[in-house]
Amino acid sequence: MESMENCKVVVCLVNEKTELSCAKGSILKNVLSQNGFFIDTPCGGKGLCGKCKVKVLQAQNTLPTEEESLLLGKMELEQGFRLACTYMIQQDIEVEMPGIVETAQILTSGWECETSRDVGIIKQYLVSGSPSISDQRDDVKRIQDLSGVPDLHFPLHVMKSLPDILEKSNYKTTIVRCNNHVLKVEAGNTEKASYGVAIDIGTTTIAVYLMDLATGEQVGVLSELNRQKAYGADVISRINHTMENPEGSEQLRSCIITQLDNMIKNIAANNHASLDNIYHMVIAGNTTMLHLLMGLPVKNIALSPFIPVITEKIEFTAEELGFNLGKSCMVTLLPCISAYVGADIVAGILSSRMVQKNAVSMLIDIGTNGEIALFCKNRIYCCSTAAGPAFEGAHIRNGIGGVKGAINKAEYKDGRLAINTILNHAPIGICGSGVLDIAAIMLENGIIDETGRFAAGDEAGLSARENLRKRLTQIDGQPAFVVWSDTAANDILNPAGVKSIIAITQKDIRELQLAKAAISAGVKVLINSAGISMKDVDNVFLAGGFGSYINKDSAIKIGLIPAEFKDKITVLGNAAGTGAKMCLLSVSELVQTGKIKDISRYIELSALPEFHDEFVDSMFFGD
Repeated sequence: MESMENCKVVVCLVNEKTELSCAKGSILKNVLSQNGFFIDTPCGGKGLCGKCKVKVLQAQNTLPTEEESLLLGKMELEQGFRLACTYMIQQDIEVEMPGIVETAQILTSGWECETSRDVGIIKQYLVSGSPSISDQRDDVKRIQDLSGVPDLHFPLHVMKSLPDILEKSNYKTTIVRCNNHVLKVEAGNTEKASYGVAIDIGTTTIAVYLMDLATGEQVGVLSELNRQKAYGADVISRINHTMENPEGSEQLRSCIITQLDNMIKNIAANNHASLDNIYHMVIAGNTTMLHLLMGLPVKNIALSPFIPVITEKIEFTAEELGFNLGKSCMVTLLPCISAYVGADIVAGILSSRMVQKNAVSMLIDIGTNGEIALFCKNRIYCCSTAAGPAFEGAHIRNGIGGVKGAINKAEYKDGRLAINTILNHAPIGICGSGVLDIAAIMLENGIIDETGRFAAGDEAGLSARENLRKRLTQIDGQPAFVVWSDTAANDILNPAGVKSIIAITQKDIRELQLAKAAISAGVKVLINSAGISMKDVDNVFLAGGFGSYINKDSAIKIGLIPAEFKDKITVLGNAAGTGAKMCLLSVSELVQTGKIKDISRYIELSALPEFHDEFVDSMFFGD
């Protein structure tokens, strides 16, 4: 009887099969997630986005759900595709999953700048003679005298191990301290074995940097997609998950801690560094990501007046946060400015050196939340715009993140639409930078007008290039522009029998308009708040993965970035990661983040009628 109530699920991923067991009636997404398989659910598993699509070999035995019929269409349903978030397991099944998690193109490099190196972690080798009748100093006093730091503080767990370490090392030890606080005492001379980790926790991606604290050199870097994406593509979806599920907060905390633990373990092993010699972690991330890391309540971040639990710099031991690095590793979370301008932006401002420049400078981090900071007259004006996840491929019919096979560039040249994919792999979807390029091409060639409306067939014929006009079709009952298909070019108007089509639909264009209007309006409001004009801006820094990969001409053409900024743009790359590394290597840089917070003024756009007016105006395409 018990065997009839359980089902076997065989998961096929990159030519490997894993057999799972679950209760009959379980939702496929939950079974996969609980067993460590990454499922991309930008909508939070609500059956709204279609990104959790998998192939179920026994799918013909079950009727599709309403959501599957709407999002997948007849062709994919016939091929066995189902939505993991709505598929209820009623029998033994075999599931084919796309193996794209390990092949994501994640930006880890950044614009490096000079920084003073005054590391907060100090390792000091001490040699003393053995105690004697004439030298009866206690162990702590002996080390304090040798170190030259009379008020050196020893926590209880360090004192418990101190006698054995001193005796076994013949009183030749290395102390590890942060200011006057002893983190650890090690036998022998270990001064050269000193490491730290800088981390940028993005909503979509994570970057981990292993740094040699003794030399200041970067030893290694590792990046992954943030596995919290299984609970939603944006911070609001994840906040909602914590509000709707009693265990939601712990699920998200455990998810990120486990992932970071594994990443630190792997990057250390790959570079022959011992976990025991990692003494400091500096973490940047948006306010919600840091709250979820700490397991703090996040519901008030989503509700007006948008109050987080804490925005100041805060320090823990790794053990307190749940990491497997113990009490001898300190963790510093960089300060945030507000609920929606986080430590990642503070770190980005730091690494851009915009505060040190005698100029008007703007930092734009384009992502799910578009954060913008403007330095003018010794003050930083900043805001956050709800751009949504369209720039990262979500809510786009064939949208996908920056993974192998994503169309990331497009160009119309010599009468031909040329596309480029990440790692030159066969196309599997289109990422944000590719969407921008295609939209710019469509706009320039009359496929869409300034309102974003697709031109009707006859209208397109008047202004669109003939070979582009042939790409117009109907998909899911709406106008669409075929970017790529696996049919011959002359069959592009007749998609019957086509196994795969990558297209931009009318709905996709609307999603792009909403996203670009939010960024554009935010820029205009900050400019007005500072009492200056676009031409007064001297430097424009683009941060983050999307901002670093976009074609500036395409961004200006559709009106995402003002035309006045064209020759003033500097691409920073992963500015947050660079800032976190700077703080890891320099106490003075860490102090500077507090000063950045102090001179920052957050502008709540939702409370400004001006923003709503600018947003409506910015919905139109064009520079």
